[in-house]
Amino acid sequence: MSDVNDSVVREASRIVSKLGDFFEKCVDGRDAVRWMKESGSSNWRQMEWIGFYFEESALSVLDIEQGASINNTVFDACGEYVWDFKTHTVCTPSGNKRYEMYLNDAASIEECVCRGGIGFIVAYVKPEYDTGQSFYSWHEELKESGEAYNKRQSDTSTASRVRKSGFMFDKIEAYWIDDMEMLESACCEGWMREAVQGVNSGGNERKSKYKLYPHRVPCENSIASFHFTESEDLSKYLSNTEL
Repeated sequence: MSDVNDSVVREASRIVSKLGDFFEKCVDGRDAVRWMKESGSSNWRQMEWIGFYFEESALSVLDIEQGASINNTVFDACGEYVWDFKTHTVCTPSGNKRYEMYLNDAASIEECVCRGGIGFIVAYVKPEYDTGQSFYSWHEELKESGEAYNKRQSDTSTASRVRKSGFMFDKIEAYWIDDMEMLESACCEGWMREAVQGVNSGGNERKSKYKLYPHRVPCENSIASFHFTESEDLSKYLSNTEL
């Protein structure tokens, strides 16, 4: 496996350190959704808002350009190198650990790797699940208050899925794939693999994606990290207000 260039490590360290200093450990979902809405983002309506919040907040504080578009996939950021921001929720609503996460489509990642490598900035978060559906009700009401909102756009089936009303950061980690040799090694070693996505609602085959298994990533591929300080139960830090 090839060594990672020192300049890659320096840029990753700058990004991770700045994000670690910027983010509060605990994030209330209502505050995050309001921030995205007021910032002009279209993603405040998303059920899975956490990933969009991390990505958009990160880009708002980093002095960095948007990444390139490859095969219709737009990578998040480009300094000296290309970086993509991801969020990994570490547990399910039932409390079970999550051991895998999806990255981007395989062809785009491979092309980016061939152009000089790709890094993933991953936020590990412990979510607070909206078991009482108060956040769901609030979020739906906020959508309905928008002039452009069409109630029929809201998929009623999502009401049965437990939303996340907030989260607590555990750590932010940077991983780097330097070349195709490293990508192939990652797959052979079992910490990445290509996953077939099946077909979409129109019957068309979806692009395959790479999966990352964070607990299997070798130390040499984790090139920068920021660990948030320990604190008490997440629910004590989240707002209970409904408005």
